[in-house]
Amino acid sequence: MRLPFSEPGDVLASSEKALEVLEEGGVLLVPTESFYGLGADPWSEVGVARVFSSKERPLELGLPVLCADWKQLESLVAVPDRYRIKLSRLWPAALTVVLPTLAD
Repeated sequence: MRLPFSEPGDVLASSEKALEVLEEGGVLLVPTESFYGLGADPWSEVGVARVFSSKERPLELGLPVLCADWKQLESLVAVPDRYRIKLSRLWPAALTVVLPTLAD
């Protein structure tokens, strides 16, 4: 399904539909500033498995996770104190950081 973005109300309607898809373990195709990515709820085993399957990605290779803020970041990964100040100075920005997950 392709969602429109031509009218002011389209963003809210599309956001609501995207949330429904994620809650059902679905996968979204989402544009970022530099590429299109597959998106799933990182806490959904079904959704994450679908991303791995769609990409034919080996399970031993982790998936990148995009976070909008510290709350999202800290719900998923452990941020060592020694990196916190540096990250605060650089982020938000286009930034890649590899951190240990809390799920392990």
